[in-house]
Amino acid sequence: MKTSFDVQVQGFAFVNSWDLQPIERERLRELLAGALRWTTILGAAAFGLAGALLVPIGIRALSKRIEEELSKGYGLCGGMSFAALDAYLSGVTLPRGEHRNDHPAGGSPLRAYLWKRQIRSLVYDLSKFQAWLILLNHIPTAWPFRGGKDRLVAMTRVEWAKAKARLDGKSPVPLGLVRETTYVFDNHQVLATGYELDGADRGTIYLYDPNCPDVESTIRFDLGDDATFEESCRAKVPLRGFFCETYGHVDPREVLE
Repeated sequence: MKTSFDVQVQGFAFVNSWDLQPIERERLRELLAGALRWTTILGAAAFGLAGALLVPIGIRALSKRIEEELSKGYGLCGGMSFAALDAYLSGVTLPRGEHRNDHPAGGSPLRAYLWKRQIRSLVYDLSKFQAWLILLNHIPTAWPFRGGKDRLVAMTRVEWAKAKARLDGKSPVPLGLVRETTYVFDNHQVLATGYELDGADRGTIYLYDPNCPDVESTIRFDLGDDATFEESCRAKVPLRGFFCETYGHVDPREVLE
């Protein structure tokens, strides 16, 4: 089952590689600090009381890593995915560039639009990314904590059911990809555009992945007891789960005109 989304029409030809301005980096730091405060609440909801008692340990670890790594840069994968879905739902074509290095100029309306959509994606879901990382790295696997890789897989099964229902309704779905990492910006944001199943918990998700422009990317997944994920758009660290992002539509014509 595929939607009519076309990566060579609604997707961007340029790759997700950007130089952020100092003011943009500072905005990311502010978002991260705010999201960490909410992560304790999410931890209590997702991991139970016993797990929530360990969340502050994970928060301190994430905070230290953020300060060490944020200066190395960050992409606009969420902004690009959200903007591509905006264009699809609005029936418009955005300036997509001619090739992978044909990025919109700094200060241009399109560059500003992608940044605003990136921020919106993080406002909605940065706390969830952080909570899933804490669950993966800092919550014990034993009862009553129930953390680790298996818990991420169980949560991904729930999220996949949501994504499948939306794709069945012919709507692409932004996905947050959670990787085996302790650093929130090693994770990724993509747009699911279809799927094909070859089992109850096994199949292929078709994607627009801003890291691999102008090609239809895929995630091969098996959510069984020995869960596996395989991305066609290669990443530095393996994928351990994904969730449906909280998307709110914006008509690009209202922003760019």
